[in-house]
Amino acid sequence: MSYRLEDLAAGYIELFDACQINTDALNQIHYIIDRITADLDRYTGLENTTGVPWYVIALIHNMEGGLDFGTHLANGDSLQHRTVNDPVGLLVNAEPPYTFEQAAIAALEHDQLTAINTWDIPNICYEFESFNGFGYRPRNVNTPYLWAGSQLYTCGKFVRDSVFDPTAIDDQIGTAVLLKYMITNEIVALRATDV
Repeated sequence: MSYRLEDLAAGYIELFDACQINTDALNQIHYIIDRITADLDRYTGLENTTGVPWYVIALIHNMEGGLDFGTHLANGDSLQHRTVNDPVGLLVNAEPPYTFEQAAIAALEHDQLTAINTWDIPNICYEFESFNGFGYRPRNVNTPYLWAGSQLYTCGKFVRDSVFDPTAIDDQIGTAVLLKYMITNEIVALRATDV
């Protein structure tokens, strides 16, 4: 099934507006935000190179690699090798080991994030979900990649590629939940019309 931004945009705005961060997620959120802001120069450097907002890069990095700069942004694989998980074989024109910046640029280009001109809430949510995949939608589960850590997600998780467990719970904090916290606490400045 094909999913288009124009069909999903209103739903993203509705969910983002309704999103309430679980109080038991706040310690984890504070830890993540502290780690991101400690490395803000690396993320803003990538924004300057690619045009992708630093917070989008940082939130993907948190989800895919646990903010470990020894991993590929695309999927958390080690930078000592080409990617072995989806997407397989990034950076075929360079020899490992790679820098985080090399791998991040390759991942952002691979997923065509460098071609995006509008970074409002619907676009950001769409790109986050697209980056991870739309496999939760046919299962009527709000993707934890965006909504874990809020009242919008309770359970259901892909425990590995193409294997869905309806009772598994994703314990990561979703990208949209982190973004909402960052906007609310003025870490990220998006215009009111973007929210």
